[in-house]
Amino acid sequence: MPVKPTAAPVRDETLSTVSTVSVSWSEMADGAGSPAGRISGYRLYQAIGPSSSFVLIYDGSGFRTVRARTQSNLTRGELYRYKVSALNFNGEGPLSDEM
Repeated sequence: MPVKPTAAPVRDETLSTVSTVSVSWSEMADGAGSPAGRISGYRLYQAIGPSSSFVLIYDGSGFRTVRARTQSNLTRGELYRYKVSALNFNGEGPLSDEM
């Protein structure tokens, strides 16, 4: 039976300035048993404001070593929220806690 990642990546660090935020997350362990369980990349989602929906802003399919993104030209005083998920051959795992 195909198995997607069963856990979400964990936030390592979020650094910000007045107009930039850098988000990084932990490397996920590969699933046991077959190459299909190998983590193949990560997806990063962003929501702007306290109640808006999360939208995909980075699809790192095939880029398993990329575990950070920097967003620039942000509006001062605006709330930016982030979630990340891991991918493998079988699909996307759960989203992380909000960053």
